[in-house]
Amino acid sequence: MTNALLQKPIPLPAEADRPYWDALKEHRLVLYRCSACGWYSQRPKMFCQECLGEDFEWSEVSGKGRIYGFTRVHQTWVAAFREETPYVLVSVALDEQPSLVLVTNLLGEFDFDDLDIDLPVIADFEPRGDEMLLQFRLQGDNDVQS
Repeated sequence: MTNALLQKPIPLPAEADRPYWDALKEHRLVLYRCSACGWYSQRPKMFCQECLGEDFEWSEVSGKGRIYGFTRVHQTWVAAFREETPYVLVSVALDEQPSLVLVTNLLGEFDFDDLDIDLPVIADFEPRGDEMLLQFRLQGDNDVQS
């Protein structure tokens, strides 16, 4: 297998969401937020789905949330991830707005059978090329953002 096939994909941020990616490099999580009503969105929007406002700003959130759902992944079609299977994907409901659910990997040491809905998690960060990826770990699992 060639080295290119063994390299994990690197995100290619668009200019519109560059503040999100720049914040991740600083181990911070920022989300798009409606200036009128405070509704958060992961991606830039033309108008707020809550109040139809059109003014937004990037706003930092705590990086804390709760497990909304999870699954163990046993297969991958990307060669660079084969050595990491099985891994756990989690849907995380953010503390600031539980209706906003982010899907990432769950990092750290844990027993899959002990995972449950509503367990507290905290943001963690994985370097990938020149970018940083958002991941989560169980809160209390060193309880520190990496």
